[in-house]
Parts: sequence; C-alpha cells; structure tokens
Amino acid sequence: MPIYEYRCGACDRKSSVLWRRFPPPESVDCALCGAENTHRVMSSVALGKSLASKLGDLDPKYDRMLDRADSANPRADPNHYLSKATPLSEGTPD
Repeated sequence: MPIYEYRCGACDRKSSVLWRRFPPPESVDCALCGAENTHRVMSSVALGKSLASKLGDLDPKYDRMLDRADSANPRADPNHYLSKATPLSEGTPD
C-alpha cells in the first residue's frame, strides 16, 4: 500500500496519505488546515545501504589518512604485542 504526499495550496505544508486503491486521488483535504486545494507531489525515497556499500563509497584518500595515522602509533603494529609476549615454555613454573 503506497503512501502519497500532497502539498496544500493554502498552508503550503505536506501531508502524507495511505491510499489502498489505485489510482490515488488527485486532491485530498489537508490534514493540517482542512483546505481542499491540495496537489500530489513527488515523495522522497529512502534507500538502505549495507555496511559494505557504505565503506565502498568512502574516498580512497581516507584509507591513506588512516594508514598514515597508524604508522605513527607503535601499538598499531601487530609485532609490537608479539615482542612483549613471553613464550609459554619460558613462563611456566617447574
């Protein structure tokens, strides 16, 4: 069931109408001021994006900025933690 939007000629506000039949009416009473001179307008469309498509839309220079920021941080290097680790064979009591 589509939702149609109508703009009022008197108060210039948009109102939404759920219409269960086809075709929709050319004009409906304004839900806000009650005027009868409304006309149907094009509605905006919501489009959901997945996280992968949002990440794909990012500018490639953003990745380079993150890489530069991580290069100055020693904790961003995976070997930083490996160098601090004690092997299990050396750390176990006898």
